[in-house]
Amino acid sequence: MTDTAAKLPEIEHIKARKDGLDVLADIYRYAKLGFDAIEPDDLALFRWYGVYTQRAAESAASGDPGPSEQTDGLFMLRVKFPGGIVSSEQLRSVGSLAERYGRGMGDITTRQNIQLHNLAIEDMPIVLDELNAVGLSFTLACVDGHELIDTRPLVADLERAFVGHREF
Repeated sequence: MTDTAAKLPEIEHIKARKDGLDVLADIYRYAKLGFDAIEPDDLALFRWYGVYTQRAAESAASGDPGPSEQTDGLFMLRVKFPGGIVSSEQLRSVGSLAERYGRGMGDITTRQNIQLHNLAIEDMPIVLDELNAVGLSFTLACVDGHELIDTRPLVADLERAFVGHREF
């Protein structure tokens, strides 16, 4: 192994063995096999589909209930809304899924996503299929901190230029 390869984070080694986009079929397979059957490498790649482990209840009580390696076997799913656009039908579907499978919980994020919490792997196919049925995606529903283009300043400029100006 080269010095560069040795310095890579573990996820990069996992991605070298299996592309993250190849794990969707595994999510459906694990839904039949159960949480304990999930391979650690596959679990790490679930993120390509917006699926993250959730902190165990005792850890979550002390702070942020975000992704964690300490899990109680439940997941958080990020549903993305590119450009922040969502129809009423799509939002109703997300709300219905949160009620039925997520203990009534969902978070609106600053990343133009809604996060559904407390999802069991066994329910994931139903959740993913229903989201797809209304045109919602969860694929690559994460924002990279090292994005090539940060559009926030452009959006802020447009907001200042147009909102509240009578000529527009």
